Amino acid sequence: MARPAAPARLPLLERLAPDGHGRPLDEAGLRAAVGRELSRLLNQRRAGAAAVPLGVIDYGIPDWTGLSAASHDDRQQLARSIVQAVQVFVSPLLEPRAEVSPHPADGQCVLVALSGRLRVGGALVPAAWRIGLASNGTTVMAVD
Repeated sequence: MARPAAPARLPLLERLAPDGHGRPLDEAGLRAAVGRELSRLLNQRRAGAAAVPLGVIDYGIPDWTGLSAASHDDRQQLARSIVQAVQVFVSPLLEPRAEVSPHPADGQCVLVALSGRLRVGGALVPAAWRIGLASNGTTVMAVD
């Protein structure tokens, strides 16, 4: 007999927060919690080369100020870094995919289309976020 799927829980950082409750979440609550965790993760820059596999000290994405939003190769490199970080630090988001494109109005920003699946009850449901990243590292806008 198959075991029932474990209910979705808050990401670790939210459970450790003073108001974290750690109770199972419904779909809307899980999407909101993952969106907050993505915002925290993408606002954090890690210094230097990361260990493989990533460890707690590697939380965040590499500083991408030396990359060009206009360069396809640089955007692909940033997308790979984002997926790697999400796989390690945002465990509720399964099969993450990131697509990075230049911001149409600001050459110092990129738009990240981040998608994957969330386990809600026994089902896997698609989830997606559009996120704007500024190269100065100070602005991340989650656009669900």
